[in-house]
Amino acid sequence: MQTIGILSIGLLRHSTRIIKRCNILTKQNFSSSFQQCNEIPSNLIEERLAILLEAKFITLALWRTCLRCIKTIRPGNHHDEAEFRVREEGRLNNFDSTNVTFEMPVDRDDELSSRANYYYQWTLENIQQESDCLDRDPMMEANVERYLHLLREGEKRRKWILKDYKFDDPYSQSFDHKRLNLFEKRCHMYLKETYNLRGWSLKNEDSLNKSSDEDDDFFDDIDSDDEDEYS
Repeated sequence: MQTIGILSIGLLRHSTRIIKRCNILTKQNFSSSFQQCNEIPSNLIEERLAILLEAKFITLALWRTCLRCIKTIRPGNHHDEAEFRVREEGRLNNFDSTNVTFEMPVDRDDELSSRANYYYQWTLENIQQESDCLDRDPMMEANVERYLHLLREGEKRRKWILKDYKFDDPYSQSFDHKRLNLFEKRCHMYLKETYNLRGWSLKNEDSLNKSSDEDDDFFDDIDSDDEDEYS
């Protein structure tokens, strides 16, 4: 119980840090270059801020879901207990009184705590990458593509981790794919206008504006190819 309490304190502390980070991104220098250019319409400055606010909401939603999943796997399950027992029985079967070893016994709580802490640190590192993807001003096509990739890959891996450790996914419908698809199209329209004003061309004209119906089906379940990818 003590380790669960310590983990919860850590999750809360870093959750606050992530929220502060996202708030900073939506307030600090979000349109400094635009404000210095009279040719940029004010509606595009407002749209940039709106995009950052929406990105903040989407990022924090995924962050909170990941934290809930970490707390779900922390106590372990019947699959973990079965593996612990197999290892303990194997040590007993291999015991040789003439060759005494000092192998440490299975420490269930330590191993489960280490696993939860590992995925907590891993999630924190990845969510921080997402939080600064759209920092650059002017916002570039590559910035949006990276942000979208990290979000979708993060959700896919979240599902895979629960499945790999034989946990049910109580948050299987929590990731709002439709909202992210609308965000993607909104970013495309914004980039198209700002690029045109600067005389630039989008590298992939249709890549950010394509229909994402297939993505909805793709992220609902992880197929065998995904399992091979992360095994």
